[in-house]
Amino acid sequence: MILALTSRNIKEIFRNRMRIGFLLGMPIAFMLIFNVAFGSSGEEIINVGIIDLDNSEISATYIENLGNISGINIISYDNEENALKDLKDGNILAYMTIPEHFGENMMLIWNNSNLEIDLKIKYDETLPNTASKFISIVTSYTLQFSRVSIPLRIDSEPINISYEKNLVNFFAPGIVIFGLMVLIPTAGGMITHDKEKGFMERILTTPVTSTQILLGYSLPLFIVALIQIATYMGVGFALGMKIYGNIFLLFAVYILTALWCIGIGMIISAWAKREDQAEPFSWIFMIPVAMLSGLWFPLENMHPVVKAIANLFPSTYSVNAARALVLKGSEFSAISNSIYILVVTTVILFLVGIFLFKKLVVK
Repeated sequence: MILALTSRNIKEIFRNRMRIGFLLGMPIAFMLIFNVAFGSSGEEIINVGIIDLDNSEISATYIENLGNISGINIISYDNEENALKDLKDGNILAYMTIPEHFGENMMLIWNNSNLEIDLKIKYDETLPNTASKFISIVTSYTLQFSRVSIPLRIDSEPINISYEKNLVNFFAPGIVIFGLMVLIPTAGGMITHDKEKGFMERILTTPVTSTQILLGYSLPLFIVALIQIATYMGVGFALGMKIYGNIFLLFAVYILTALWCIGIGMIISAWAKREDQAEPFSWIFMIPVAMLSGLWFPLENMHPVVKAIANLFPSTYSVNAARALVLKGSEFSAISNSIYILVVTTVILFLVGIFLFKKLVVK
């Protein structure tokens, strides 16, 4: 009896191609994603600002040669206020101030005078690896530019002086967004379940439109999303999370995230015929997208090609906007592009979901 039951269940497992693909394919997909995402090939471009207080021929040559280093893109600023704004908005990774008399001191050093060069760098500490790389490049290049080994002091200062090195602050936005992404398999499975059990067929016999039906499924999920957001943020605060930006704007980012997740779930439910197709496919789609969007790992460490792919997913804009608010206290102007992309994406996904529902379900 046991052997017969074992034989029967083995056949059942291998008969379901979606299940086998999920069991065998996901680990392989993860290995491939990790290999591509964190591979050493590809060149990272670091945008850095320069404030030249010396304005000498030597300082201009120094800046020009620094900009010729592979992977460094120089942006010049007339004052620190504009550079700091771009740093907080995420347009540059760091900015460096070249002090007055830099050229004179460098000339004296070239003539064997024992002087110290002081450079001031302000950086975004939420991207520590890239910031450290830039500081290392500046140190090496300045010593090379001086032609001799000189006393060099680089005063590196993080952007958020009050920023606490609390892992909750970095990981909480990504975890909240991942929790909201669970709405994708939830929505897909719930609607497909009703299709499979015949409940959807009975609803379609009533005088309701496709839009009304999908709203009837979306509104309960939206209420669940509100509960999720409140719960996740409450736990985050209990663990020591601090929000430096506008909490209501952060809430709006999470709301938009929940809506586009519901939209994707609607699209999957329109395509899937059975519940055991909708939910596994949702997870197969969701996990790689979460990994590539920077929810768990900073995008700064990923291959440039992977970064370009990540920009195709709305989750990337959700996590970027949320982290900018939580970690940097960014204003709306700094994250407005992400907000607009999320709004447009949400509208498109809902329209596509309604269209596919009419095309594939309402026949």
